[in-house]
Amino acid sequence: MEKRPKGVTAVSLLVLIIAFVALIAGISVLVVGTPLDILWTLKSSLSPSIRGTMLGIMFGVFVMAIGLILLLSSYGLLKGNKIAWWAVVVIFGANALGDLVSLIMGNIQSISGVIIVGILLVYLTRPNVRSYFDVMVK
Repeated sequence: MEKRPKGVTAVSLLVLIIAFVALIAGISVLVVGTPLDILWTLKSSLSPSIRGTMLGIMFGVFVMAIGLILLLSSYGLLKGNKIAWWAVVVIFGANALGDLVSLIMGNIQSISGVIIVGILLVYLTRPNVRSYFDVMVK
């Protein structure tokens, strides 16, 4: 196996942090009456009234599933796992697309998400990084 590119370690750490945030957010939607309720007093694009509803439960489970996938992918990135690379690229790609749509709809704050995730996607698709994950390089 090829030597791990230095940036992969940084991306893996970032993915780990994002995974924990997603897990905490998912739990905070599913479990009412915990210290995590403070998250709902902060600025949120999701209405607190979603909590306790079927939609809220589905959203919480979805966010927790994304968190678990990212948690496993964080480790997989360090090991050069191709599935972990694909999972992160797909999730980041969906995030970038969502931020781009939000930006087009007039939410100027989404520009930071577009830029950050865009930079991460460009890095992850560089030939030397792709070759570390044994993803076909043109």
